[in-house]
Amino acid sequence: MKHCCKEMTDNLQDEDEILYFFKEFNEYLIPVHDGGSSGIVIRYCPWCGQRLPESAREKTFPKGKGLSKRKSQKEVPRRGRSGPKF
Repeated sequence: MKHCCKEMTDNLQDEDEILYFFKEFNEYLIPVHDGGSSGIVIRYCPWCGQRLPESAREKTFPKGKGLSKRKSQKEVPRRGRSGPKF
């Protein structure tokens, strides 16, 4: 796979894993080192600033019937809300 710049390619091959390319979803991630496998998706290359390709996650998991939508803050009872209480 060809990446946007040499620095991106080099850092994806680095054993320190400061960046990860998730081929299945065409996503570049900064791993969260909390013992799990989560990461933060980035949209621009940290070295050259080029916009990275769009994620394929929506194509893989399309939104459709049967998937619940997030309730708005007004629909969540006050005791279930986080943050300051006004």
